[in-house]
Amino acid sequence: MDLRAFLINQIEPLNLKKVFNCLFVFCGMLSYAKANRQVQLPKIPYEIEFADVTFQLNDASRFLLREEVRRIEKDKLSKEEELEALALFLPEVSEKLRNSVIPQDFKFLVLYNKYQINIAQTNFLEPGVFWCLTEDLAADLDLRVDFQIDERKNFYIATDGAMIGFRRNNVLYNNWGTTLFSQLVSREVVNLLGVNKNWNGKKYMVLDGPAYSSVLSFLAFKMVMEASLPTFRPLEEKVIYKYPYGSQKDLNVIAADLRVQPIELKQSNLWLKGSYIPETDIPVLVIVPAVRYNNVRILAEISSNTGFPKEELGFPVLVADHSMALSKGGSFYRINGKRGIKADFCDSYVTLAYKADVSIKNFLSYNDMTEQDVTSIGQVYYLESKDNRGPIRKHVTREGETLWDISMLYGIALDELLKYNRLDNVQGLQRGRVVLLQQKRPKKSPVEYVKI
Repeated sequence: MDLRAFLINQIEPLNLKKVFNCLFVFCGMLSYAKANRQVQLPKIPYEIEFADVTFQLNDASRFLLREEVRRIEKDKLSKEEELEALALFLPEVSEKLRNSVIPQDFKFLVLYNKYQINIAQTNFLEPGVFWCLTEDLAADLDLRVDFQIDERKNFYIATDGAMIGFRRNNVLYNNWGTTLFSQLVSREVVNLLGVNKNWNGKKYMVLDGPAYSSVLSFLAFKMVMEASLPTFRPLEEKVIYKYPYGSQKDLNVIAADLRVQPIELKQSNLWLKGSYIPETDIPVLVIVPAVRYNNVRILAEISSNTGFPKEELGFPVLVADHSMALSKGGSFYRINGKRGIKADFCDSYVTLAYKADVSIKNFLSYNDMTEQDVTSIGQVYYLESKDNRGPIRKHVTREGETLWDISMLYGIALDELLKYNRLDNVQGLQRGRVVLLQQKRPKKSPVEYVKI
């Protein structure tokens, strides 16, 4: 539907709202004529699709959107920092959204931090808050915010909470557009504009002025980041390690154990209001270069004193092997003695298969993957079949570890792991469960657990 034609055909008496919009556009045009024209702005459309709905714009809202796009593009340093952060978080965010059956358009909200308090005022939330979560929204999601901990600032806790909130609000409002709007504005704004009722079940919603600046600002952010990400390459590829042993430890001690900078560890864990971690199961986020991931994991297990077998710590065995490099690019390794390739930023199983000169079918087979699976930055994938037996007898499952993770860790075929452990599918594993790697568990023997 063309909003311009719609507006032209509507003959209504002149009202204050139209006068305000006309004056706003006129004054804005004058200031825009003097703006820095070196920034190449994308064309601002009259309709923008988001999830399964369409936002329609008039001249006033298009101008607001254009100005916000220009502001974001002009601030090169901030834009670069946003792209760096998105490159780090989006792979995991995309998977969370897919598993929660939430449209991928919401992924750009993970780092967005601008919140509309009332019709006339929009502010940035305090640094470190994910998913634009205010304290009111956090309370609705039962997230902890007190003098010790602010769970809005922990990527994993906040993301799990946001997924629940998105699904709940979509059921409540029957509209993904209203779900987005309710995340960006206060309840006062939602009630004043009546979007909870007016947009219910609608597929087309008109954003016709500054009252909807929160949505327009977010759409501008999404527009710029979405256009820039495909060609963006971080200076250094980084990944997140979830350190699970932080309870009742000090961040400075953890930093020393993992050989990372204390100031960097504190910056990535703003959810903690001091340096000492109270008794909690909240994971500590350790952001490290992708090449250091395995090293940090080993250091974490050594320092944990949890009773995990030390023989497990040397896996996977990774050795860089430049002799396998082709003219197509890629970082090649020997992983547990087999040929492998590391996933870099923006890689998928398609690009990795291309770089390694193997068929997509074989690549997926080597790594026990399907076409629905996504690759993880820093993970080294196999370029030949894995073994039928593991290099050691058994493995003790860590927090959040899956059978696929274990198969990649030791280079053992997933089907063999299922058979050895009498499992029908790749189910979640309880922490401390003993996974057999070389022989089948006797039928009458119970599953073994190690007390951690």
